[in-house]
Amino acid sequence: MSNLPGAGGSVDEQRTRLFLAVVQELYASAMQGTSEIWHKIYEQCSLLLESEAGGFISTDKVNQAADIASLIGFDQEKAIQAYRDFGVEVDLLFMGTLSMGAGSTFLGTEKIGFRALQRSPFYGILSAPLGLRFVCGGILENDEHHHSALYFWRRADQADFDQVALATLTAIMPHIRQALEVQRKRLAALRVDISQGMAIAQQLPQFRAQVADLESRLDGLRAILP
Repeated sequence: MSNLPGAGGSVDEQRTRLFLAVVQELYASAMQGTSEIWHKIYEQCSLLLESEAGGFISTDKVNQAADIASLIGFDQEKAIQAYRDFGVEVDLLFMGTLSMGAGSTFLGTEKIGFRALQRSPFYGILSAPLGLRFVCGGILENDEHHHSALYFWRRADQADFDQVALATLTAIMPHIRQALEVQRKRLAALRVDISQGMAIAQQLPQFRAQVADLESRLDGLRAILP
């Protein structure tokens, strides 16, 4: 736990216990294969980061299209419409983190700046009406085809995310990514099971015909056997 900020003292011990509980819940959610895993991730991480809203957004770089996997605290329909109206090019959280590698974390104040963020229509439509001002995030995936990131927001009447919050998010990111990989493998295995089940179902008429033929041959053998 050397990556967890502030190791030592009663407050730090509480943070360490909370961190471990969050990690345990992440893997438990992944193993359960719940469709609400993003809500689970946000709920747990928001305790560590003291955030009020957040979300997971995956962007298709080739088609310049955003897929809002999950939003907590935001109006999802408004977010979908905003991407339709303005496109991903004016999403400063996306554009400002394009060069960051998977597993990286950032503070919005340092990476983008609040003044710039204010000029984004996404901020005016989604964040400002909720009184949200400060943001931090982590990059889950960033390759030539896709960019996926988690974002966490605080209200204007809260303190900005600081280096302690950033270090906490940095420490939890490998566990988030690993938990998601566990779920991906479970989903892949489930798809294989479904495909095999469908293949068997399609072959049932053939199996029935083979069984009927064997039963007919068996009846014929019974007729000539002593």
